[in-house]
Amino acid sequence: MTRRTLVRAATVVVAGCAAVMPIPEAQVERWYSLRLFPRVQAAVTTASNQVPVALLDIAILVLIAWAGFRLVRRIRAQGARASLRHLPMDVAVISAVVYLLFLGMWGLNYRRLPLESKLVFDRARVTRESVAQLGRDGELRCVADMCSRGFRGALQRLARGLSARVRLTAGS
Repeated sequence: MTRRTLVRAATVVVAGCAAVMPIPEAQVERWYSLRLFPRVQAAVTTASNQVPVALLDIAILVLIAWAGFRLVRRIRAQGARASLRHLPMDVAVISAVVYLLFLGMWGLNYRRLPLESKLVFDRARVTRESVAQLGRDGELRCVADMCSRGFRGALQRLARGLSARVRLTAGS
């Protein structure tokens, strides 16, 4: 068996293990959510904001195109029958790579600690009235924030403009 074949087989095995073996939520939180994901997310978000489609979709299309190119090249070199024997492994490797990309870029977020375990949360406190009050408080804070930041500056500029007009009008 060649080194390349071993790497391809190992990729499929690692993806299979990642799919079925549970990773403790605390480890996902510690290693992925708090360390790896913020770095990956920052870089990927910066790049993905430059293109109108999801980068994972592009990666999938590139892998499929690469597999098609390999299949055509292999058919020309070895014939259709010999080439089709390799097709299942090619599909498995491509699927494994896509799955591992998904896990690394987003999928492990589904294996994080539940939010309820990280926050002080009491279901009994969530009532229709408490949710309505939270909405009212949020709206008031939003309006107050807009007034204190954006509107204050706008009102000051407006006042300066009006006072300048009043001086011009009084002076002429």
